[in-house]
Amino acid sequence: MPTKHPWKTIADWGELYGGIVYVNVLGQPLVFLNSPNTAYDMLDKKSLKRFSEEFRAMRRLFHLYMGTRSSIEQFVPIEEYEIKSFLKRVLNNPNDFGGAIRRSIGAIILKVTYSYEPKEYDDPLVELIDRAMKQVSILTTPNTFLVDVLPILKHIPAWFPGARFKRIASEWAKCASDTQGGTDTPASSVTTFFLTMMLYPEAQTKAQAEIDAMIGNDRLPSLADRDQLPYVDALVKEVFRWHPVGPFGKLSFRPATVC
Repeated sequence: MPTKHPWKTIADWGELYGGIVYVNVLGQPLVFLNSPNTAYDMLDKKSLKRFSEEFRAMRRLFHLYMGTRSSIEQFVPIEEYEIKSFLKRVLNNPNDFGGAIRRSIGAIILKVTYSYEPKEYDDPLVELIDRAMKQVSILTTPNTFLVDVLPILKHIPAWFPGARFKRIASEWAKCASDTQGGTDTPASSVTTFFLTMMLYPEAQTKAQAEIDAMIGNDRLPSLADRDQLPYVDALVKEVFRWHPVGPFGKLSFRPATVC
């Protein structure tokens, strides 16, 4: 397995071997899904959770809460309020740009999921989510710990040299149990968008011109204006396509990896 940009090698395997590729690396089984259709069949139709009454109840609740466009629209006021708050934070403290992004994304997730109103600064739940997502990013990187390569090491005591993974496992497990939402992916998406605009200022200029022409300069654009801003809409989609925040092939789960 390559240690850098593994998704490129995995994509090559997909071209050579097909939509589902199985690899065993030193006893660690990995399964890679290399096409949208295969991923849909395995993850949506079959799912990773066994079909049961609990599973059916979860699907019903999910569909009721955010399974349709009309149900999603109930969250638009929350998103637009936090976007305006984000712009104010950046204007007042541009040096904390990353913090402003994480705080805004965390606030949206907490409001939508728990109706929780986070503090303007240093909210404990926002910080907890941010810490948990950093830990998840480390844990989902293949072969982060020696036990990933040599599973037999899971039997050694926590005090044994080299068993650092056991000593941090309980701490990180508690953090995960305290956290039920995540900001990592959406925050990375927003950050990537801004970085892309810095790399391609001509695209930013064209997008701004479309906003000025269709919306004017007396208000901010809203989600209701999306159909009137085809270039901006396409630009956002292209950022996601061009530079995905979580390149497929990086995720690692036990006993098998689904990427």
